[in-house]
Amino acid sequence: MQKIILSKGRHDTITTHNLLRDYRVLVPESEQHLYAEVVDPKCIDTIPDSVRGLAAIRNWVIKNYDQDVCMIDDDIKCFFTLCRKKAHKVTNPDVIDQVIANCYINALDAGARVFGFAQMGADVRKYKPDDPFKLVSWTGTIIGIIGKELKFDERNKLRVDADFCLQSLGEDRIVWIDTRFSFDCIRDTNKGGNANLRSKENLEREKRYLKMKWGSHIRFKKASQREGLSIIAKRKDPDIKYE
Repeated sequence: MQKIILSKGRHDTITTHNLLRDYRVLVPESEQHLYAEVVDPKCIDTIPDSVRGLAAIRNWVIKNYDQDVCMIDDDIKCFFTLCRKKAHKVTNPDVIDQVIANCYINALDAGARVFGFAQMGADVRKYKPDDPFKLVSWTGTIIGIIGKELKFDERNKLRVDADFCLQSLGEDRIVWIDTRFSFDCIRDTNKGGNANLRSKENLEREKRYLKMKWGSHIRFKKASQREGLSIIAKRKDPDIKYE
């Protein structure tokens, strides 16, 4: 399994590479020289500038790397363990590498094609000790893909990961989300990346498309200062269909 940090327009703010030992940083060809100033050049891979939109980039990664892949956002500041009364910050790259590797192995053994972690930051109130692994959920920021069969829907530019997880649930009835661990990152407000596509109009268009595609299996709701997204799918319910 290869860990790949996706980055664009953030050579001066990238942080995730400081938390890992074994990784590749995938950047647009035109920005390679900028990233070489802050990231070990031997760890940099390039993607054609013509590949745009998160879904297209994720599909390019799946196609062009021989291994299973774990795609990671570039603005993670730390990991958290949520198994205590208070969240415990983790910044040791050896520990984080092992956490990701363990999650991959668990997903592989369970027969899942998607794996990842909780997206609750340091909020231990949302962690359920009696339910540490979610089998029906979605993950983003860190999303692992096992195999090459499933593809991201490139009609989406922004909300691509929840859609992909629903596809995986439709095929395999399971995703593997380890809620014992979470992370701290910049959500939706960082420069670069998909920021030039993140308009209110584009977000509303994708919401309409995903509601048409998934119906009652996807739900949008306001959460603090941003809009949350949840998926609703019963593992024993055979009526999830997609095209």
